[in-house]
Amino acid sequence: MTNKLNPSALATAIIAAAENNGDATVLDLTHALEVVANLQPRSVETSLSDFAAELGDATPDTYISDAISQFADNAVDIYNYNLTTWLYKSNSAPEWMERVVNEGLYPVDAYSFYDHTRAAQYCQCDTEIRDNLSAALFHYALLRLAPLYQGLTRETIEALGDIDYDSFETIEELNRAIDSVIDPYWLELALIKCVCFCQCWTYSEIAALLRSYGLPGRNVLDQLPPWEESRAASTVLAEIMNITAAARNTEKEE
Repeated sequence: MTNKLNPSALATAIIAAAENNGDATVLDLTHALEVVANLQPRSVETSLSDFAAELGDATPDTYISDAISQFADNAVDIYNYNLTTWLYKSNSAPEWMERVVNEGLYPVDAYSFYDHTRAAQYCQCDTEIRDNLSAALFHYALLRLAPLYQGLTRETIEALGDIDYDSFETIEELNRAIDSVIDPYWLELALIKCVCFCQCWTYSEIAALLRSYGLPGRNVLDQLPPWEESRAASTVLAEIMNITAAARNTEKEE
């Protein structure tokens, strides 16, 4: 059994690191990702951050369990030299070699040393991710938000740490939970800022983008008059920022 990491504890560690740097309000996401990666125990040899990054390339309807199996399958070395190197460098290789035999995961009646080693590699990667899945998915949550935000508030980091990551079957379900902790005004604004890297967008294209993040567009986009032709994203952004600022001022007055 590998060490298990707690997302709530990881969130606490991120906040503590930020406070030590004198940044207690908005927490830098790049630093947060470094903190999470550095807290992975040495006994867990599979890179949870690599799995989290690869999960970001999967389609929303992908089952998380299938993604783990695919990642473990891709992690297995093909060449015999690399397999031998893993046996030499991995402190836990003998344990995994023995485990796959004891659990019937490798048939000893048609024995191949290198196939035995590949089975052990697969078992290690698959087991370590599943044993630490909540921590890996917490890392994925930070990666999902990193392109949209340079930093997150302490409350948002805590909310991400409180998500029950073991309760999701698909990436789509996980994404909805992650996005739900972000204030819809800021999420819409961040998404629309991202489209500024493109020259122009139609109203329907922006609406589709927001829906992909589970946002109906009621908060900001519906306050804009729909347009049929493409408009410069900078023009749309200026209107969005005015609407968002007005909404924030209204909240403060209330």
